[in-house]
Amino acid sequence: MLLFAGAIGGFVLHARLVHEFDRALEAKARALIAVTSREGRRVDIDFRSESMPEFAKEEADDIEVQQDKEENNEEEETGYFEIFLQDGTVIRRSPSLERDDLPLRLDSSKEAAFRNVKLPDGRRGRLVQIAFEPRVEPLKTEVQEPLDEDQVELPASVDEQSLRLLLVVARDRERLDALLNSVYLTLAALTALLLGAIGLLVHRSIHRGFRPIEAINTQITRIGPATLEARVDLASSPTELATIVTALNGLLERIESGFARERKFSSDVAHELRTPVAELRAACEVGAKWPDDPAAIQNFFGDIREIALQMERIVTTLLMLTRCDAGTATVERKTVPLAGLVVQCWERMVEKAGKKGLRFRSRVDPAVTVKTDRDKLEMIVQNLLENAVAHSVPETLIDCECAFVDSRVDLTLANEAANLTPEDLRHVFDRFWQKDRARSAQDRFGLGLSIVKALADLLGIGLRVNLRESSRFEVCLSFSAENGRAASGLTRATIEGVPDGGREVARSV
Repeated sequence: MLLFAGAIGGFVLHARLVHEFDRALEAKARALIAVTSREGRRVDIDFRSESMPEFAKEEADDIEVQQDKEENNEEEETGYFEIFLQDGTVIRRSPSLERDDLPLRLDSSKEAAFRNVKLPDGRRGRLVQIAFEPRVEPLKTEVQEPLDEDQVELPASVDEQSLRLLLVVARDRERLDALLNSVYLTLAALTALLLGAIGLLVHRSIHRGFRPIEAINTQITRIGPATLEARVDLASSPTELATIVTALNGLLERIESGFARERKFSSDVAHELRTPVAELRAACEVGAKWPDDPAAIQNFFGDIREIALQMERIVTTLLMLTRCDAGTATVERKTVPLAGLVVQCWERMVEKAGKKGLRFRSRVDPAVTVKTDRDKLEMIVQNLLENAVAHSVPETLIDCECAFVDSRVDLTLANEAANLTPEDLRHVFDRFWQKDRARSAQDRFGLGLSIVKALADLLGIGLRVNLRESSRFEVCLSFSAENGRAASGLTRATIEGVPDGGREVARSV
């Protein structure tokens, strides 16, 4: 941009200087036209070298005049003029031309025409050409006097009534070229100086601007697995970097949280597997003491089987969670009736629920269907029912209902939970999280709701929890009603205003 501005400035100055040079050249031409007149068939050019010394012949032997000019720093430019008839015949030339001619174009335009030429002495020059009609003077006497040095007799072939002369005036342009060169050199020097100054300022500005980035980089390089709690801190960060610092600290916070969860997960896995491994070791030691006792051997293998099943459930659950996290679990979508699936899952829990005096009520319309993976949805419902039976207050009701809300189907499972607080809702889907580990059953590992969350995310099922009246724990599964736009959705569903606890139920057509 700076070079472009310099080029524009140079072009403007060049045009301006050339224009001023041309105006001065045209003024001399107009002065010559003013002293040219016609009297009859005589053309009188009243040229005086005293008034126009630039057109006079230079006298080489006039040493004193040259010395005076040099002492006064006067350098008079040499000028040339030549007057032609329209056919190109020369009728008058300046003494400075001697026998040489100036280039002529047979053009009768009265407009001044300028162009660059090579002067008779070989220097570069510029000329102006103007066609004009000489001023007509009345005849003074009928008897023509002899021609003087300023008068020219027109040829007989020329009609004096329509006479038009061509004037060419030229002068060297050494001063103009020198001035233009000085302008170009000045502009080039200024441009180079400005570019250098701008480059230096930009370098210093960039260096200063990158200091906060260098500080960020230094702080980041110090953060490792053992120092994840560290954060990027800039005392005076620019506005442009403030959002980056905030986002970076948020990322570090999430990484720290993820590392903490992984460490806790590893610790929890070790803790959960340590107990069955210790039991397995103890059973082996006991069995080795009484190898000949059939009853002890039978009990021994029964304990071994229970311990193995417990470990198998833990490993299977962890493998499923790993597949869900890695995105390698496969999904096969089919049309699944919700009511039949809920009843089938509850039948497996009847015995355990009966021991606690729990009752179950399902208000799922038999006509409601969803399109999803049946096996994985069955695992979700089964884990929710197992969690409800394990943590419900004895002699209470486990309630399951289905409702159509805002173009979706909600399947809600609710039970009375003891000692559960609203703060606990943030942790119910954490792996191996249990409200009270000391009172947890042997077959409960704190992975039930974790597998529910992982499978719901895999199938695209909305999942939310709520605690009503401080003890009523609800888990809601939301199935989208838009087929093809979500992982799970209603199939051929419509809405009928069937009252059911104040809600509308989605029925399949």
